[in-house]
Amino acid sequence: MAYVLDDDYSQLPPPPTRAEVEADLVDWEQRLSDLLDQIQDWAAARPDFRPVRNHVHRSERKMVLVGMTGTQALPNLILHRYGPDGQPTGKMVHIGPDARWVIGTRGQISIRTPKTIHTVADGGKTGEPVWLCTSIKGKPPQPFTKDLLLMLLDEVT
Repeated sequence: MAYVLDDDYSQLPPPPTRAEVEADLVDWEQRLSDLLDQIQDWAAARPDFRPVRNHVHRSERKMVLVGMTGTQALPNLILHRYGPDGQPTGKMVHIGPDARWVIGTRGQISIRTPKTIHTVADGGKTGEPVWLCTSIKGKPPQPFTKDLLLMLLDEVT
């Protein structure tokens, strides 16, 4: 393993400013909200799942690096499974932010089913998110689509 020390920032990009981190968090929250809206629309194809939107509070190293104390409220979605009798089964899928600053991505979410945890990462660029599922065993990252979401919901039996 190699470490780079660059005390004068002549080799590495300069550290972010607080304003840059705050602006990035606003963008991250909007992209999350848009994605969760899309997932909720897709999940409507499965009436045995009912959505509940909430917020989770997160703090990340980059926030602390620029002096931001406390946490940031970010949207999440829980899809509760209901049985044929209309009663909740107690099984659910949690969909929410995992981390904003992940090398090679513009942030990632986790989709936790009772059987596994899937990772969906934004591989796009500013203003053009491209959400890819990066955690299907034996497969390269693939576009996160309605069909893929419905396949993940099938894991909740």
